[in-house]
Amino acid sequence: MAAPQALSINVGLNQVTSNVFQADPLFRCEDDATAMRDLAKAAGFDVDFVFPTTGKPGLLLGQDATLANVTATIEDAAEALKLEGGILLFTFAGHGTFRVLEPDQSEPDGQDETIVLTDHMLLDNAWKNDLWPQFGANVRAVAIADCCNSGGVFTSLRMFAGRLLHSLQRSMNAAAGMLGLHAALFNFAPDRIRSISQAQRRIELESFPEIYAEQTAVPSPPKSIVVPRIMLAACGENENAKEGPTHGRFTEALLSVWQAGAASPVPGASLVFHNTYAKFMDEIKSKFSQSSQHPQLISEGQPDFTNQHPFSIK
Repeated sequence: MAAPQALSINVGLNQVTSNVFQADPLFRCEDDATAMRDLAKAAGFDVDFVFPTTGKPGLLLGQDATLANVTATIEDAAEALKLEGGILLFTFAGHGTFRVLEPDQSEPDGQDETIVLTDHMLLDNAWKNDLWPQFGANVRAVAIADCCNSGGVFTSLRMFAGRLLHSLQRSMNAAAGMLGLHAALFNFAPDRIRSISQAQRRIELESFPEIYAEQTAVPSPPKSIVVPRIMLAACGENENAKEGPTHGRFTEALLSVWQAGAASPVPGASLVFHNTYAKFMDEIKSKFSQSSQHPQLISEGQPDFTNQHPFSIK
């Protein structure tokens, strides 16, 4: 049996089931993950591949979207793609959050960002320290996040001069908390935000220090990242991602642009988008021209493949 050359992992959860805090429910994240799985299938990805550790395909919804399942599936993908190379698509839809770091906890952007899984969080540090280094240079990776603070959830390597923005964001969050302006007050609004509070994050970190010590520990010697990566984020590191009536606002825009620009060059063949990742993202961004949410395209590693067709396998 030939090794897979295009694997898709699509994670979505509407409700966090942490033992130590209760996040406000979301409504469209699992729909987002399913839609991204369908997009991957149309583009030719093997969405039925059963990952050995979990015994499940890459669609991880709700209670299946645990820290153990998600990290094991990523590690299995790295192993499966090791010999022949190929491409990984990883998508996440759910809650996101961040923590402004103290001076002795320095990261290049002054904070760490996090995706929130059903039981625990997956910090940006874990991608840099352990997950990305498991992929070979013969693999391309595309990671997509539709959550708050998503511009930094897959990387902590970017350098920003915007510490003032971090401080401002922290002050605004504190003021919002004092005024009771939490997402729970907007349960019926279409623009519900995909975030947990700093208080909820702090409770989680303090309750499970061993989990997060492992994620933040830098290996000795540090592991190198050789896989080239494109990351598509619903918003900047200091911004909120909003939920719409059918999907996350970002996922909704991405699917709309994809559907308008993808076609099969040969009947029955996989769909191919008509332009590059850069143009693809430009079209998505154009749908947010009047929004406080600013989608991001981030490219790291060589070769840079932003000039390829989005989700193309070859």
